[in-house]
Amino acid sequence: MSKLSVLAPLDVAHFAHTHSRPPSPLLDGCIPDDKWPESIFPDLPPLLHGHPDIHLRNGVLDADSSAHPDAERAFFVADLSQVYHQHLRWRACLPEIQPFYAVKCNPDPYVLRLLAALGAGFDCASNGEISQVLNIGGIDPSRIIFANPCKAVSFIRNAAKMDVHMMTFDNADELYKIARAHPAAKLVIRILTDDSKSLCQFGIKFGAPLAAVPALLAKAKQLSLDVIGVSFHVGSGCYDPSMYTDAIRRARDAFEMGASAGYRFSLLDVGGGFEDALFEQAATFLTDAIDTYFPDRSGLKIIAEPGRYYVSKAFNIATNIIARRAPPRGRLGCRRRG
Repeated sequence: MSKLSVLAPLDVAHFAHTHSRPPSPLLDGCIPDDKWPESIFPDLPPLLHGHPDIHLRNGVLDADSSAHPDAERAFFVADLSQVYHQHLRWRACLPEIQPFYAVKCNPDPYVLRLLAALGAGFDCASNGEISQVLNIGGIDPSRIIFANPCKAVSFIRNAAKMDVHMMTFDNADELYKIARAHPAAKLVIRILTDDSKSLCQFGIKFGAPLAAVPALLAKAKQLSLDVIGVSFHVGSGCYDPSMYTDAIRRARDAFEMGASAGYRFSLLDVGGGFEDALFEQAATFLTDAIDTYFPDRSGLKIIAEPGRYYVSKAFNIATNIIARRAPPRGRLGCRRRG
């Protein structure tokens, strides 16, 4: 396992070398001053301070001069200020949408503790992720969505034991399992959307086509299950923010189908796919689409499942190159024969 050095959340740029919370209306009530930052990591190794480049350089120099057999292992430097500022950015651009961090993206305990203190929820896909979040302490299970539409019965039963009620489904088999193992669950139907403009496309595995939604809701009603809303995912690393517009339109259709089935949906989960470089553009498309298709949002909670958005710039790795070889002249690539 790689070594990890962690920098305090406010230790770079204009927050350099300060432990106090900066004044910001976006964070009012999020983190008490007396808990910022070290005391939210009480049982973890102490935080470092300074610019990440300094610690990367020092780590490389230490490895170069050490005779310890593990000295040349790769190591990470995690800059928590990046996570912190991404949260501020989210709150500024999407104030109506509560982020539920996708734990699968990076389950580092420092990241989870910081986001928990900032008031984020958590998108968990396994028993292990649920346990890791709840072991932080002080996390109400209502801040977790079990966002895996195809779960083992034992996983569903464990969620019930942990009082995690909110979970997704996209098929009838899942409904039968939930009815048997967790009949009090609060269900969210995951619909299929166009994810063709994403680096990682989930539609081949997850999501019910709109044509299948009425039958699934009828089955849920027959099994006396409570469906509370709709979720979708435009794919991880979406590079065309306009995809959110079509996804929200489909979600609106699913809400209408829910009303026809006798449900009153109160949750909209807009999933993940938020690319750092296109975030403001995606936020604009998403906000405009929500205003268009959900003009009356009284009683509606909107959440999202960002993952790489929070951590893609926060972690830097230094790895040891033990040898290198220049290719023979004229052979800089491979040529297929035949």
